[in-house]
Amino acid sequence: MAVTVPTALPARIVLRRGVAYAIDIALAYGAFVGIQTALTPLRSRLGPLWMTSGPPFEGYIFLTISLPIWCYFTLCEGSRWQATVGKRLLGLQVVTVAGQRVGWGRALLRTAVKLLPWDIAHLTVALPTPLFIDPETGALDWTRGDFRLGFLLAYAVLALTLVAVVRTPRRQALHDLAAGTVVVPVRDRDERAEVAR
Repeated sequence: MAVTVPTALPARIVLRRGVAYAIDIALAYGAFVGIQTALTPLRSRLGPLWMTSGPPFEGYIFLTISLPIWCYFTLCEGSRWQATVGKRLLGLQVVTVAGQRVGWGRALLRTAVKLLPWDIAHLTVALPTPLFIDPETGALDWTRGDFRLGFLLAYAVLALTLVAVVRTPRRQALHDLAAGTVVVPVRDRDERAEVAR
């Protein structure tokens, strides 16, 4: 069923989106801790030196961090709910600019652009060699960090996303603009709230 998409959304929806995203990231962090804990025996068997090479380390990051997060956002927003857990809790849903359900292709594109800063940062940390890993021992060493241009690129994309949300009338983020989507309040929930007042 199509929903009516207003030509402009109030600024307060930005706060709701932010809280929804914070909930989703908290859930993702819980999943990340669970996955990493479950993989501890495997990492122990491999020893620490496998983390000294950029491509295997990036592959591990992709399979255990990025891919699960991509699946979460894509599957939730492409589903009949049209929302992640955070968005559902805050009474929001993702629709096309025409008010239609977001298909799997749009959900995947939206996720790809949304997580672009995240994935640029992961690539920057892991390639060409892992940033905070001692190449001799494979031990974590926070003093080894040097400047990498990729971090500026990740922050630039994030800044463009925030500017887009604030400046566009429908409060569309960069990923919404790329996928032709908009985040709107769930109509039934908002109508029930109006009736209750």
